Amino acid sequence: MAQKTLDKLKAICDEHNLEMDAHYEHLDGWSIAFYAPDNMFWNSMDGVSVVYNHDNIRLALRFLKGEIAEGFRPIGPDDIH
Repeated sequence: MAQKTLDKLKAICDEHNLEMDAHYEHLDGWSIAFYAPDNMFWNSMDGVSVVYNHDNIRLALRFLKGEIAEGFRPIGPDDIH
């Protein structure tokens, strides 16, 4: 089940030019980082990455779709310190 969900997440990431890094920890569950396209910030976090942390990987699909729906914005010169 987890591999099918990871494959779906990867397909969504590929479609939107995103990078993904997923890890499973026995005690903590899933930690999946999604990285915005180059030179872009996620609107929801005002940063280059958003992270999903939960033991139910299937909920990551809804999380990622919601983050994509909120969109991205270009990184401005004042954003990088």
